[in-house]
Amino acid sequence: MFYRKKYGRVWARRLPAEGDGVTMKLMRRAKNVFQMTKGKTKEVTGKVVGNQDLESDGANDQHKEHLKQLGDKVKDAIEEL
Repeated sequence: MFYRKKYGRVWARRLPAEGDGVTMKLMRRAKNVFQMTKGKTKEVTGKVVGNQDLESDGANDQHKEHLKQLGDKVKDAIEEL
């Protein structure tokens, strides 16, 4: 908790808990971005080396993560309603 004084009184501000929805959303998004970066790395490595299997695996990983991000956006929109 953060404490700050304002006009002689102590005001408390709540930090997000570990199981809080905001923290979980950020962790999920960070994981998705990491996986997408991993897929892009696989794809570029496959192009450089000339390995079409590695290149297609990287592209597939990126497509999966795009779909996950789309699902997260839909989930967030539904929660806002």
